[in-house]
Amino acid sequence: MISVFRQPEGIEHSYSSSLLITGEGNETLSLELPDPIVPDSTRGVVSLSGDMMGPAIKSIGSTLKLPYGCGEQNMVNFAPAVLIKRYLLTVGKLTNALDTKASRYMNIGYQRELTYQRLDGSYAVWGERSRTGST
Repeated sequence: MISVFRQPEGIEHSYSSSLLITGEGNETLSLELPDPIVPDSTRGVVSLSGDMMGPAIKSIGSTLKLPYGCGEQNMVNFAPAVLIKRYLLTVGKLTNALDTKASRYMNIGYQRELTYQRLDGSYAVWGERSRTGST
């Protein structure tokens, strides 16, 4: 077996830039490349979206989490499902798959939250096991 020492030619760098195109005149996006640069190693990716929320909406479904845990943890995962579904419905971007997932998580989160309701009608992180509740 022969040992070979291999040294990379350079270090990979990644740059990102955003530009809002208003439709008024020409827009120019420039990118400064580092110097020196390894020959034939550059590449570029351009992504365009029809609205400012486009990139966020593309991956918004991954922010939906199944509610779990104590009352507080449950709400942290339950509330985004409500807000995301309402937003996507309002802007006309709610898909059947996201509607189904958000509705399921909302139902689970709501049913779980009811288990933290105390006999006096208040809610507490651990339900009746907590010393006091809040509304």
